[in-house]
Amino acid sequence: MARSKPSNLQPVRSTEEANDALREIGELNRVLAEIENRMNDDIAAIKSAAAEDAATYRSRLEALENGVYAFAELKKNDLFDDKRRSVKLDFGTIGYRRSHEIGTSKGFTWKAVLAKLKELAFVEAIRIKEEPDKEIMKSWPVERLNLVGCEKKEKDTFWYEIDEVRLASSDTP
Repeated sequence: MARSKPSNLQPVRSTEEANDALREIGELNRVLAEIENRMNDDIAAIKSAAAEDAATYRSRLEALENGVYAFAELKKNDLFDDKRRSVKLDFGTIGYRRSHEIGTSKGFTWKAVLAKLKELAFVEAIRIKEEPDKEIMKSWPVERLNLVGCEKKEKDTFWYEIDEVRLASSDTP
């Protein structure tokens, strides 16, 4: 057990008193450990019960999120375009956020991209652990990406936002 420095003082005047104090410290530590164990058991039981109570709600939440996502995908061409990326509804907003990710061009592997980056001395796009830094490469022009065997690929990422104020003032559960 680690040494500890007491913050208050119980006077000890002899080796017998020191021995008794050590015995009492050991007993108190055992009692405290028992209390902590009961606390941890209670916390574990509460967490388990809460997880059980929440399971139905989490399942319903996931089903609704998937349903809203499926609706957005189904109606994507009707609801969204290059200018209109979101739709405000009574209880929130749904939309797509345009983002880019770096991927390899056809016929290239990330190993080949790394070799090209080294060959062309584009060291700022090489991580210490020797892999292409896609975050750096995101800012590169298309011509430079093509030199190393990469291209920008556009993708849509679905998102939603709850209008908490509107929801709080409504009568629906």
